[in-house]
Formats: sequence, structure tokens, C-alpha cells
Amino acid sequence: MQLFTLILITIISVGANFFNLVIIYNSPALWSINNCLLTALTITDFLTGLIVMPCAISALLQGSDAILCKIQGFLVTLFNGASLVMATAVSVDRCSAVYNPYNYLSDLRASRYAISIAAV
Repeated sequence: MQLFTLILITIISVGANFFNLVIIYNSPALWSINNCLLTALTITDFLTGLIVMPCAISALLQGSDAILCKIQGFLVTLFNGASLVMATAVSVDRCSAVYNPYNYLSDLRASRYAISIAAV
């Protein structure tokens, strides 16, 4: 049952995030600086489903293999941490847009977004 649940979550996660990436790629209206952080969050979640979840499934199937468990633990921590930081960056960005809308538009800089994404 646990294996089936992990496989189902993996398929849904990869499929839904891939669908989001295709929509972003095919819609030039979404290629704005405002959506840059959301796109980075989608990529992070896509890679989590593509890399981490199959590793977790193989660790479940292998049993208590110490090396595989360590690799899986490292990848889970890395990708989930990156996803959490990206979600926080999106929240802070949207909060600043709501709190100070007049200065937000004048403060939009591609370099600011690039630095925050590269920091993750």
C-alpha cells in the first residue's frame, strides 16, 4: 500500500508540474519577472518528483541499505529545503507587492530575482 501511494504521488507530482512548465513555456504572457519565482518553484517541485521520489521508492524496495538510505535522505533534505525556500521567496515577493504596490513596480529588477533564485 505504501509503495502504491508513493508511485501515485510521483506520477501526479511529475505530471502536474510538467503540465505547469508546458503552460508557462507556451504562454508568453507568463514570461514576466513576476512569474520568475513561481517558475523556479515549479522546476524545483518537478525535480523533486523526478529525482527524489524514485529514490525513495527504490530505498523502500531495497530495505535497509545504508548507502541508499543516506543518499535518499540527502536528496529529500536538499530538494524539499529548496522548495521551501522558493515558496518563502514567492510569499515574501507577493507580500511586498500587496503591502507596498506603488514602490513594488518600480523596484522590480531581474537581477534581484536572479540572485534570489541562484541563492537557492
